[in-house]
Amino acid sequence: MDKLTSQYNALARKVLIAAESGESEKFKGLFKGRQPEEVTEALNDVSQERYNDVLGNVRFTPLIAGAWHGHSDVIDELLDEYKVDVNQIGNISVEGKKHEITALCAAIRQENFEMATHLLERGANINHCSPLSVACYRGDFTAMRFLVKKGANVNAPVNKEGVTPLMVACERYSLYVVRLLLNNTADPRLEDMDGNSALHRLALKQRMYVLKNGPLPQIIDTLVESGAKMSLNQAGQTPLAAACASGNVEVARAIMCLPEVRPEEQLTAQEKLRKKLESDVIERTGSDEASDGDKTRKKTSWTQKFTNPNEIRKLKWSLKKSKKTVADKIEEIAENDTLETVEEIASP
Repeated sequence: MDKLTSQYNALARKVLIAAESGESEKFKGLFKGRQPEEVTEALNDVSQERYNDVLGNVRFTPLIAGAWHGHSDVIDELLDEYKVDVNQIGNISVEGKKHEITALCAAIRQENFEMATHLLERGANINHCSPLSVACYRGDFTAMRFLVKKGANVNAPVNKEGVTPLMVACERYSLYVVRLLLNNTADPRLEDMDGNSALHRLALKQRMYVLKNGPLPQIIDTLVESGAKMSLNQAGQTPLAAACASGNVEVARAIMCLPEVRPEEQLTAQEKLRKKLESDVIERTGSDEASDGDKTRKKTSWTQKFTNPNEIRKLKWSLKKSKKTVADKIEEIAENDTLETVEEIASP
């Protein structure tokens, strides 16, 4: 590292620390006697890796750090005195993956809606780096509601795979969020890079969550009423076929009840689902060590249980228990908001 680079890094680190601690008055002293390019470098620097108790390793600019810590004086000083771009990009590392983040995203992550409103008033782009995606993946219903009310694009992909907020809401079985998005022009026919619609994404979910409000049939009905189609993805699967292939019993049964599904399609789906689940049971119960007689008994027992939906649920849960996830969190948040509240917010 050359001497000039070292000086830049030292200055950038001091400026970042001042922003984190809300000491905007230190900026002038730090920049006194510095060349304009040094000041610009320090204010846009993202080379200073810091450890954050919530996010792990992060690389924030001073502006993003100020937003994260809720220092409006830092934000105003940087925007007014130093003409910093309010849409600056930093990054965070979540589970080994790098994600871009803006000051607005940081405020949303912190559920600091006063700061988020302030940034929007100062010109922050509500769709830049998709703050809505931050709320979606965290299951933050309150933040999603805030962003929708402020005019966020509900159809903008949240990642490079083309996943939309509606798809995320469907994967988490959140009726409240699904209705909120659909009432605000979310398109259920949009597809990801693999040709999967929101219905497909719902069907392909293999983990079965506890549905606290029992919303699955309502979610599917709501999607269909809003224009969702039984289209084919790039694998040539309809949502029903995808549910059967993934062993998603709940989704398959709900889709089979739709008037759009013909009787012959229902019979075919039931047979595919039965074979898929039989195969899963034999595989998960150690079929390699079992005798042919044991396998036959297991298979017969499973076939009998298949006629009883309650037995299916019990057996599925005994085979694959899921720990508490972000899906549970989004339902906890949504539980506190009545459907009437959501519809009131979503109405024009």
